[in-house]
Amino acid sequence: MIRGRNDSVPIVVLSSRGDEAGKVQALDLGADDYLTKPFGMDELLARMRAALRHQLQVHGERPVFRIRRSLGRSGAPHRQGRRQGM
Repeated sequence: MIRGRNDSVPIVVLSSRGDEAGKVQALDLGADDYLTKPFGMDELLARMRAALRHQLQVHGERPVFRIRRSLGRSGAPHRQGRRQGM
């Protein structure tokens, strides 16, 4: 069992293993998603948003923040947590 006591925290497995048996095992043990390397930051963030949305729907809550990606002054991407309504 991956989750232990806290079932409200979404689990996204990041792995270099791409075999189907490993993915199935992780998902059967309680992971919400499984992502194999190499992967892009946008895909990781999208999967994290989806996992958070799913967990919030299960528990009947609304998200407090959203994860987005933007460019800084140097043109390099950086992540920001942004509270909704701001």
